[in-house]
Amino acid sequence: MIIVHDCTDNGKYKLLTVDLGSYYIKDGQYDETRNIDLNNAGEWTNEVIGTKAMVMSKIFIFNV
Repeated sequence: MIIVHDCTDNGKYKLLTVDLGSYYIKDGQYDETRNIDLNNAGEWTNEVIGTKAMVMSKIFIFNV
């Protein structure tokens, strides 16, 4: 999962990649909860939360 967030000291955006592993799902769905610490995590990026290009790339975008 790729997360673009602004949980930084200066409010600028960072991009964080989190490996969620792989899951075999035959029928139905699989639910899992993960706690991901976004505080200053990731690499600085020029991507912007909620832009059309990011959404169309199927990247998860969070503004928390």
